[in-house]
Amino acid sequence: MRECTIPYRIPDSDIVLEKGLFLNIPIRGLHMDPKVYPDPEIFNPDRFVDNNFKPNSMYMPFGDGPRICIAMRFAIMEMKIFLAKIVLQYSIDVDRKTKFPFAFDPQSFAPSPMGGIRLNFHKRPQTEYL
Repeated sequence: MRECTIPYRIPDSDIVLEKGLFLNIPIRGLHMDPKVYPDPEIFNPDRFVDNNFKPNSMYMPFGDGPRICIAMRFAIMEMKIFLAKIVLQYSIDVDRKTKFPFAFDPQSFAPSPMGGIRLNFHKRPQTEYL
């Protein structure tokens, strides 16, 4: 949530946001904007290679500015360790009950597929490195 601190007219429209109005920033809208990220629905991690980042205000999974999540670096490190441990110990495949392409639940606060994503985990044989 953000509070409008001055009256602001949205460019190319007649809409004026009045001072004191509380706004919810649609971060998914920014992340899925083809003007910002060509083919936004395609998984393409290469778009972030070589620090090929868009301005900070266009990629905000942890927010932005002075109110950015203070635990961002910790959360990213924790997720990397968790995923590395899972991938080392299990092979993973998508269950046939998972429906493709995904239809996202419009009622959900965070983007989540209707019916969920079902995965099958198969324990890998133990090795001396685990």
